[in-house]
Amino acid sequence: MGKIVAIANQKGGVGKTTTAVNLSSCVAALGKKVLIVDLDPQGNTTTGYGIAKRSVEVGTYELLVQDAETRQAAYDARVESYLEEGLSEEEAAQRAKTVTPAPEGNESGTGLSLELLSDGYDSLDTGFDNTEAYRWLTAYAAEYGFILRWPADRQLATGMVYQPWRWRYVGAENARAIRASGLSLEEFLALYQQTQA
Repeated sequence: MGKIVAIANQKGGVGKTTTAVNLSSCVAALGKKVLIVDLDPQGNTTTGYGIAKRSVEVGTYELLVQDAETRQAAYDARVESYLEEGLSEEEAAQRAKTVTPAPEGNESGTGLSLELLSDGYDSLDTGFDNTEAYRWLTAYAAEYGFILRWPADRQLATGMVYQPWRWRYVGAENARAIRASGLSLEEFLALYQQTQA
């Protein structure tokens, strides 16, 4: 599991940015994966990595609010990673849609879907389903109106890979009914529409 290092001090000019940039560079030089997040409005960490602040089109604000352009950028980055692996444009786009929802269909942007992790497990991967937090969510989330959005055994119906950290609000009554049915949201809605016809 990764480590989180936060460099913080309320006083300015004490070397927070310099420490963060140098520490992250050294850890990366050791072959470790590093994510450095520049939340400072001055953007000096960004500059420290040689990126012109004025050239940044999507910043942390857009990432946090998940606007349409950001969702598109995330999807495009996923497609690009598959193209670099040698997939065709069509194959890359199809594969990307199973991992990162297409921008127009991303439920995170609506606020209906969210990513839940726990203090002891901070990775967006299937290992989350071995945690106490996941077991609690599986047992009780429906009582609060949440369902596991893309269950492991419903991938054919949802078209998405299993993501145990992805939960969606549907209301307590619907969540309990979906949990009892064992169906995905897509299957449950299709069945509901058939019964209403």
